[in-house]
Amino acid sequence: MTTSNSENVAAEAGSFLSNLLGLQVSTTESDAPESAAVSATYVDSDEVVRAHIICDLPSAAILGAALTQIPMGRVNDSIKEGKLADNLQENAAEVFNIAVNLLPNHETRRYVLKDVCFCDDTCMPALGDVEQCDDFELDVQRYGKGKMRVVQVS
Repeated sequence: MTTSNSENVAAEAGSFLSNLLGLQVSTTESDAPESAAVSATYVDSDEVVRAHIICDLPSAAILGAALTQIPMGRVNDSIKEGKLADNLQENAAEVFNIAVNLLPNHETRRYVLKDVCFCDDTCMPALGDVEQCDDFELDVQRYGKGKMRVVQVS
């Protein structure tokens, strides 16, 4: 596995998400999410899996809520229940559709979102041969913090 300059990847993710959500999003390098509440899988034009974005439950709830400015109470309820509310799932799926732009090499390779798996906060997808992996913590204005992993596979 090669490593990238995670600090730059985190900064790019923060800038991208700030523009998407219309809120200040700061990012810092961190440990990987301990579990996956959401796993988005991206494929190339040959339908070969090339990347994943994995989020813990707080991150998925925050991104889903922040997209359409859903009140923070819904985020807290989802975290307490251990499951994303339906409207947060829909919004999070849209965030991950657009987040293809966070993937390494997205400028030179065409990736599309294949699916988004909403887990019970205990699953972590099999990643295959990891080419690049970046872990960071998001801090979304008014919504709070969560962890995200961006993985490119060969």
